[in-house]
Amino acid sequence: MGIATLISLIAIGAIGAWSQAMITLALVLTALLFCIVIGLPTGIWLARSPRAAKIVRPLLDAMQTTPAFVYLVPIVMLFGIGNVPGVVVTIIFALPPIIRLTILGINQVPADLIEASRSFGASPRQMLFKVQLPLAMPTIMAGVNQTLMLALSMVGDRLDDCRWRAGSNGIARYWPPRYGAGDRRRRGHCDPRHYP
Repeated sequence: MGIATLISLIAIGAIGAWSQAMITLALVLTALLFCIVIGLPTGIWLARSPRAAKIVRPLLDAMQTTPAFVYLVPIVMLFGIGNVPGVVVTIIFALPPIIRLTILGINQVPADLIEASRSFGASPRQMLFKVQLPLAMPTIMAGVNQTLMLALSMVGDRLDDCRWRAGSNGIARYWPPRYGAGDRRRRGHCDPRHYP
C-alpha cells in the first residue's frame, strides 16, 4: 500500500497536477474532519435517545436518497462557486453514514456487558467511553470509511467538474473537458449558461 501510494504521488507530480491534487485532497480532508466532528457526537446522542433517533432518521434518509445536485443548486446560488460552499455540500452529502454506523455500533454492544459495567458501578460517562465506544469502534471506523468515499466521489465528480467550468482550482481543472450531451446536462446544475 505504501509503495502504491508513493508511485501514485510521483505520477501526479510527473504529469504536473500536484497543486490541483493537493487542493482536492484538502477539500476532502476538511469535509471528512467536519463530518467526524458533527457525526460522531450526533450518532452517540441518537444512540442514547431513541425518541430523537426516530425524529432524525427521516432527515438522514432524505440526505442519503436525494441527488446531490438538489441541494448543490441553492448553495451555489447563495454562496457562488468556491471552496467553502463546496465543503458545505460535501459535508451534507457525506454525513449520514458516520451517524448511522455510530448508532449501529453503540446499539450492537452486548447487553450483558452493559449490565456488567453497571453492576461494577460505572457511571454513564464511564460506560460510554470505556465500554460502548471501544466495542463500537470497528463499526464507527466503517462509517468513517464510507464518509471518506462519499466525500471523494462528491469532490471529484461534482464540485471539481463545476469548478473547471468556473476557472477555479482543483484536480479536474487539469484534465481536458468532455463534450458529451450527458456531461453538458450534468454541468447544467453548476451554471445556467450550460443548459442546452
